[in-house]
Amino acid sequence: MSPNVGGRYEFGSDAGPATIVELDPDKVLAYTWRNPDTTVRWSLRSSRGSTYLTLVHSGFADDALAEQSRLEWLTRLVEVKRVLELGEGKEPELADDFTRDRRGFTVLVRNLCFSLLRALADRDYESFLDLVEPGDATLAVADVERALRPLFDTGETIRLDAVARNPEHTTLEPGDEYWRVHQSILVGDDISEFTLTGRIDLARSRAQRRPVLLLDHVGAL
Repeated sequence: MSPNVGGRYEFGSDAGPATIVELDPDKVLAYTWRNPDTTVRWSLRSSRGSTYLTLVHSGFADDALAEQSRLEWLTRLVEVKRVLELGEGKEPELADDFTRDRRGFTVLVRNLCFSLLRALADRDYESFLDLVEPGDATLAVADVERALRPLFDTGETIRLDAVARNPEHTTLEPGDEYWRVHQSILVGDDISEFTLTGRIDLARSRAQRRPVLLLDHVGAL
C-alpha cells in the first residue's frame, strides 16, 4: 500500500489493485473499486466517547449492481461488528455465538433469501442449489427447473426491486434449533403462488459461520 492520494492499494483479489482518491488519516479513506468500476469511501466520526463508521459505495451503472453490492457489504459489516466486539485477549473462535445477535443474523438470512431469489430469477438453478442444503426436499437442477417452469412459461419474471425486498415478503420464525423461513416470490404487482420455504439450522450455521438453509420446498403451493 502507498499511503497517499494516488497511491495503490492491493487487495489480493479481483477487486484490486485500487487507487486511493481521498485520504485523511484516522478520518477518511476512499479508493477506486474494480468489477464494477466504482468508489468506496470509509469515514470515521467521534461523538460522546463513541466512534461512528460510515461506508458509501457509489458510482454504480444500474440498480441491480448497487443492490448486489449492498447485500455483500451488509454481510461483511456483520462480521466486522462481530470481530470488534470480541474484546481484548479473545480469539475469533472463542467469540459469542453469532446466531444470538438476532438483528445481525436476520440480515444474513434475508441476504441469503435474496441471493436465492436472484438465482431463480436468472434461472441459474445450479447456483440456487449450491446455496442450500437438502431439507424435506432433495432436489436436482431439473427438479427446480420443472417447479418454476409454469411461472416462466407465462412470460413473467421474478421481481428483485425494492418492493420485492420488503421484509414483509420474508417471514422468519426463530426457534431454539431452527428458524423457519418462508420467502414469497413476487411476479408483476402480485405475490405469486410460488414460494420457497425451509429451515435455518442453527447448529450447522454456528459451525460454518453462515446461515445454513435446509430447503423444504420451492415452487407453487
